[in-house]
Amino acid sequence: MPSNNSMASVSTWRAAVFVAFVLFFGVLVWLIDEPLSLSLLSVAVLTFFYLGASVFRPVLKHPLYNVVSAVYTTLLFAGMYFVGAYNEIVLLVLTVLAALGVGVEVYNYRHGTSYLRLDHS
Repeated sequence: MPSNNSMASVSTWRAAVFVAFVLFFGVLVWLIDEPLSLSLLSVAVLTFFYLGASVFRPVLKHPLYNVVSAVYTTLLFAGMYFVGAYNEIVLLVLTVLAALGVGVEVYNYRHGTSYLRLDHS
């Protein structure tokens, strides 16, 4: 019989990370006197939605979650690359590696495998 407890479908640790991100970004916006760049805001919104959705266990158990996670990582590194706040060559390399990860996860999804994953569960 399914549980009626809505907290059973929420990952406590992921919820804590989500709240920490929201608080951190809120404080950052409050402390910065200049307007946010569109690229930084885009990366923050992308992270907000990804972390917010990842709080729920049905999302984590969905077969496409690993593909979406790899796409998110690629977009995050690419967004940080375009912000230009860090060493650009490192972020460019990470973006390319993450894009290769998307290919691996699409292959894993299509073939029901878990190649190159650290959590072979």
